[in-house]
Amino acid sequence: MSNTNLAAVDRENGLSVRLASLASDIRMQHQKFQVSVIQIGLDLIEAKSICQHGEWLPWLQELGMSHTQADNYMRYAKEVPQDSWLQDLPYAKGLALLGLPEEDRRAFADEHKVDDKSAAEIKRLVAAEKKAREDAKKSQEELAAARIQMEKLAEEAQNPKIEVREVVPEDYESLKAQNRKLQEKANMAETAACEAEEKAAQAVEDAQRLRMQLADREDEAPGMGSSRGLSLDDLMATCNEFSSKVWAVPFMTDLFREADDSQRQGYRLIADGIRSWAQRTLDAIDAAIRPIDVTEVSFDG
Repeated sequence: MSNTNLAAVDRENGLSVRLASLASDIRMQHQKFQVSVIQIGLDLIEAKSICQHGEWLPWLQELGMSHTQADNYMRYAKEVPQDSWLQDLPYAKGLALLGLPEEDRRAFADEHKVDDKSAAEIKRLVAAEKKAREDAKKSQEELAAARIQMEKLAEEAQNPKIEVREVVPEDYESLKAQNRKLQEKANMAETAACEAEEKAAQAVEDAQRLRMQLADREDEAPGMGSSRGLSLDDLMATCNEFSSKVWAVPFMTDLFREADDSQRQGYRLIADGIRSWAQRTLDAIDAAIRPIDVTEVSFDG
């Protein structure tokens, strides 16, 4: 082996030894830091018990520590020693897991592989878990309340307490007559509207049929060629595109009940036009596949 290769091997071995030494030192410092954090928390707990009312926050300010930071240290010191496996995690990760009940922490840590995640990610996952549990608890409470209400309604239905009183207004007959007249007028108006709607739809259909007939004549004019400029492939692509869009429209009666008369009439006119075009297309297809009547064919010369 050359001197260059020997030097490279020595360097690699030296780096491996150094990395192992650094890892050992980091682990030791980490353990020392965890112990220090726990001791700081215990000292804060004792100091808070000594402080009189109103002395705690000023004392923390003199110490240069925020109220939140002190609470985290004290909580860490109280709970982490009881879960020794938490001491193997960095302080920030262990503190984030304290947001869960003690009995759920280990399973949560294993499920989410907290060793491979940052403290911020663990904190976000813990918050999401707590939110899901709160939502589930709320749903259970609402379900329990609904069941109680159903039981109450069922009991009332079995033992009804209904007081029936007939109240007839003084002008009952007059109101009844007015209501009858209004109903008659409403029926007449509805009939007239239906007739007008049918006439409008027929007019649109006649106009569209006329335009289609004129277009056919233009297409059949000698020397003019096709006025549309569409091949069968183009027509098929256009129909497929239209079909994919139109079937996304909800055909629900409730929507048309909520619309006003002009909206319903406009939708009917469009639908009638589509129906007329579809029928004309079907007629053209049928005509194209029927046998040719030779009596209708003329030959020149």
